[in-house]
Amino acid sequence: MGKHNGAPQPIPAFVWGVLGAVAAAAIISLCLAIWVQLPVRPVTQPTDTMQRPMLPLDLPPLPAATVPTELPPSQEVTATVPLPLVAPIPLVVAVTPTAALGPAAPLVATAPYPTPYPSAYTKGAGQLVLVIDDMGMDPANSARALAILPKATALAFLVEGTATAALAAQAKAAGHPVLLHLPMEPQPHANGTPPLGPYGLTVGMSSATITGIMAKNLAKLPQAEGINNHMGSRFTQWQAGMAEVLSAAAAANLYFLDSKTAAPTATKAAAEGINIKLAVRDVFLDHTPTHAAVRAELLRAVKLAQKRKAPVVVIGHPLPVTLDVLESDLPLVEAAGVSFVPLQGVVR
Repeated sequence: MGKHNGAPQPIPAFVWGVLGAVAAAAIISLCLAIWVQLPVRPVTQPTDTMQRPMLPLDLPPLPAATVPTELPPSQEVTATVPLPLVAPIPLVVAVTPTAALGPAAPLVATAPYPTPYPSAYTKGAGQLVLVIDDMGMDPANSARALAILPKATALAFLVEGTATAALAAQAKAAGHPVLLHLPMEPQPHANGTPPLGPYGLTVGMSSATITGIMAKNLAKLPQAEGINNHMGSRFTQWQAGMAEVLSAAAAANLYFLDSKTAAPTATKAAAEGINIKLAVRDVFLDHTPTHAAVRAELLRAVKLAQKRKAPVVVIGHPLPVTLDVLESDLPLVEAAGVSFVPLQGVVR
């Protein structure tokens, strides 16, 4: 080998070969490292029975209340593609159907109090005249009165009642005596005087006015065979006014029942010289509207009828308590020997 003369010497060929091999190995190692970090993609497309691919991570967060603070070890949180919409599973509620209980029973009013012993009405002959006032104002209870009471019961209708026209026609067809329940002025009351409306009579009216109002009432109740007063504790004490009422009633061939809301009344004196038949109330059933009080008044009327040996006129109203007692007790009254007679046979 010659001496070094200071000029750069060329790199031998074998050195270039080694350097190239090292560089190639480094590049290959880098590529392998990158490839190892990449996820393996599935070869086949997912089906309905296979696990769905992961969704992107931009899903809206779950509500805080639905995310558990700690999951069981076996549970994983994954986001999956929603399945196709299907019909919701119906909610089954355990309800007993009405049909399973059989057909609905008819609504029957039952007395919410004990039925009396039959001995409450002692044996003895007697006669009662039963009158129910204020018919037509309460359609349901007026219809109940018509359905449950004896045919001899007189039904007194207020012409302004919403059910008056229909029920009065039914009552007449069923054989009930029908009365015009004529509104008359009562005595002043601490709670105020109820309005009489266009069909009521007040003290001081002229003869022509009284006659006209009565004609208007009777035109709306052609089934009437008689008249009785609605209220009237003041008007029935006015003899001149009562004379006009009785004259108009006689002209229409009607009788008059004095409900006797005041004692005494001027009815008997006003009837002097007028050819009209009269009757007077003896017992009010429901002045105190309780079951016990109504039953006590009915018992008093029965005893009075058995003692008097003449018909006793009893007035009530289509109140639920009154109808309860009558429905419960009238069969017992008849079983004791007391009969119900129509009002027309009592007037004189």
